[in-house]
Amino acid sequence: VSLITLGLILAIDFVTHRETGGQQAVFLVGSSLMIGMTIIILVSAFQRMQLYEWAYGFTRMRVYPHVFMVWLAILFAAFLAMLLLRRVRLFATAALIAAIGFVATLDVLNPDVFIVRQNIQRYHAGEDLDAEYLGTLSEDAVPDLIPLLHDYGTETQDAIGPWLRYRLDQLDSRR
Repeated sequence: VSLITLGLILAIDFVTHRETGGQQAVFLVGSSLMIGMTIIILVSAFQRMQLYEWAYGFTRMRVYPHVFMVWLAILFAAFLAMLLLRRVRLFATAALIAAIGFVATLDVLNPDVFIVRQNIQRYHAGEDLDAEYLGTLSEDAVPDLIPLLHDYGTETQDAIGPWLRYRLDQLDSRR
C-alpha cells in the first residue's frame, strides 16, 4: 500500500499541471489524505507486529519489518512536507536518507543481540523460550546465550547447550 501510495502521488505530481491555487489545494488535500491513511495503516501494522512479538517472541522476520515501518513513516512525513513546500524533486534524496537510516538503525540495534535479550525478558515474564530459534542466530548472540547455561533450569540448559556447543565447534574449526 505504501509503495502504491508513493508511486501514485509522485506520478500524479509529475503528470498533472496545476495552474490555479484551487487545483494545487485539491492535489495537496488529496495527497495529504492518502498519506495520512497510509500512516494509519503503518501504525496499525506496527501495533500488530508488537502483539506478535509479545505473544510469540522476537525474530528477525519480526524485528526487521518493525524497524522498516518506522523509517517508512518518517519517509512519508518527509514526503508530505516536500509536497507542501513544492520540493518533490528532493524525494529521491529523502528515500536514500531513509534507507541509510534503516540500515544504520539495524547496525546500532544489532538485531541478533536485541532478539536474544528481548526473548530472555519474555522468559523472565513467564513466557516460553524458543532456544532452537535462538541457537540459529549469529555469533553476536552467543555472549547473551551463555548465562542461560548457568542461571536457568535444566530444561533451558538442555535446549541451549547443544546450540552453544555447535557454535564452539564451528569456531574451533576455523583455527
